[in-house]
This record gives sequence, C-alpha cells and structure tokens, in this order.
Amino acid sequence: MQALNRTFLGIRPTGEMLASIEQSLMLVKRKPGVTDVRWNAASELIISLVPLGELSPSTVDRVGAVAESVCADSARMMIQVKGFGGIPNLIQPRYLIANLQGDVEALVSLASRLDQAVGTLIPPRDFRAFQPHITLGRLKTESESNRVALGRSIKLLDPPDMGSIQVEAIDLLISTASTSGIGYQVVRRLPLAS
Repeated sequence: MQALNRTFLGIRPTGEMLASIEQSLMLVKRKPGVTDVRWNAASELIISLVPLGELSPSTVDRVGAVAESVCADSARMMIQVKGFGGIPNLIQPRYLIANLQGDVEALVSLASRLDQAVGTLIPPRDFRAFQPHITLGRLKTESESNRVALGRSIKLLDPPDMGSIQVEAIDLLISTASTSGIGYQVVRRLPLAS
C-alpha cells in the first residue's frame, strides 16, 4: 500500500457477470451518437457503496475493523444487474449505468450504516446518498447534443439481464493504476451474516 490510497467499500462483480455486462454493452456501443463515451474497463466496474477518499494504511486498517462489525450484523442479499440508466437522468445523461434490482433496499441500508460507522475515521467529504448502480461509461465532452444522443441510445434498448450476485461479503478496496488501466485491489473482505 502507498502512503495514501484512494479507498472504497464496494462489491466487485463476478467474472461471469463482467462478461455479460460487456456483451450487453455492445447493444449500446452499436447505437449512433455514442462515439464520445469513455467506456470503463472491466477492471473498473464495481458497485461503490461508500467512497472513502484517500486514506493512509493505518486508517484503512481502522476503517476495515469498524466496517467488518457493521457487515457482520447485516444479512446476505441477492442483487440482479438489469437494464441501463443514466445519471443525472435518462433525458440527458452524463454517465451510463447498469441498474440494480433485487435486495436493493437492504443494500442502500447497509451503505448508509457503513457510511455512518466510518464517517469519523475518514476526511470530510461531500455527502452523496448511495445510488445503487454500476458506472459503465461517461461522456468525454459535455454538450447537450452528446447527452441527448446517449439518452436516446439507452431509452431505445430493451433492458438486458446481466446476471445476479449473491452478496456474501463487502470488499474494502483500494484503487490501483497500471499500464493496463485503473483497477481495484481487495484489502479486506468483510463477510455478511449467514
């Protein structure tokens, strides 16, 4: 670990799900008007529950211990990845996302409890309520025509089913950079209750 590490609490999709997401993304990539999207690599795809900011190794350890106790009191859940959406909205999105279904309310509740539990251990940050999704890409150039084109491409698709995740643990992750791009390294697995 480095002196400061960009850190997250999140869930990494399985290899099978990543392949399904990539296959489903081909439906969007073939649409006109999406040439100005920077697509996330498979190594960048996570369900980010709580972005923690840049933390020292000792703070990462303390956050891991606190988050582990929260996770131990939380039930396992089933999450489905189905359909595409946009942020901030589907009319003029800046980001393309994969939507989550299933035990989403339980996931939102867990994210909130984790955020509250570790809040005193991490640097102050802008609070943003957890929105359940996986970010798939973002516009490289901000313009109304690019946002409208991306929104139109998403709305014209039948929502593809990209698989399910049995969430049995939350991962404490640090962002890593290499010649092949951005990725996430698991620092600690935080098991959920059986």
